[in-house]
Amino acid sequence: MLYKKIILILVILLGCLYYKNANAQLWSYIGYTPAKEKAFEKYLKKETYKVVAHQTLDEDKLPYDEMIYRLQSLDSTTCYIHVMQVPFTKTLTITTTSDSLKIQDCVGPARLHLLRKDLFEIVYSPRGGSDDGYDNVLLLAVRNGKFRIAMEIESMHDYDGPGFFGLEETHLTLVGETPQKYQLTLKNHALRRYYNKAKNFDHYQTYILKYNSNLNLFYSTYETVNGFLYNDSGNKNHVSGRFPVIKLGEAKYCYINDYWYAIGIDPENSKATLVNYCYRPESRGRSARWTGSR
Repeated sequence: MLYKKIILILVILLGCLYYKNANAQLWSYIGYTPAKEKAFEKYLKKETYKVVAHQTLDEDKLPYDEMIYRLQSLDSTTCYIHVMQVPFTKTLTITTTSDSLKIQDCVGPARLHLLRKDLFEIVYSPRGGSDDGYDNVLLLAVRNGKFRIAMEIESMHDYDGPGFFGLEETHLTLVGETPQKYQLTLKNHALRRYYNKAKNFDHYQTYILKYNSNLNLFYSTYETVNGFLYNDSGNKNHVSGRFPVIKLGEAKYCYINDYWYAIGIDPENSKATLVNYCYRPESRGRSARWTGSR
């Protein structure tokens, strides 16, 4: 019995030690109480036009909500955006009456905010791991009944490593009341906290994005991109051209055929690989959506 008590105490102390030093996605659930969950749901829904309650069709009948937001489209009509995620599907669905987007391998929305009357901000959490947590930010507008993806970037990375933990986060500030006057400021903060405090650092950078009112997107510049897009079957399509690009420190994103892609490098051939999360269901299979690792 004494041995069991000692083991239990050691497990508790070890858990406390890791909780103190680890901040990545798995650990964010530690200490998550029903009261905190209720407060988060209230925060998530505070700007909704309407909330519709649903339940799964299986025998468990698990509840979930469909959150509806009223947005003014870029052609000055009123539209309604529906956001929901059925339990255990790992797929966030975003729809209007005539268009839909899906984000797979997703934990769920972290923030839903009307950035302007015609610009909707969705922060969602791709599935990470025990030492990696992520948030991406998606800015949506609607034109002629179709979604316009104004921007999609990684806005948070929370991670652990040997002897340290790190955080990279980006906050958005939009000025201008009409698309023609929009300008987006991205304030990026990167920090590391080591057990050896002499290695600690905090870095701050500010990036200004312009707005293209014809394409309805934010961008830093135009650049030539030469790389590969992969579909769900693993087939690759070569892409080469000059595209709108967002530069955010070492991260780079490009806009091709109505979607934003993170630009990485394939170590096997040193070519650019283009990665995205958000896609239209009808384009799946022919779309340039890569399903490999981050």
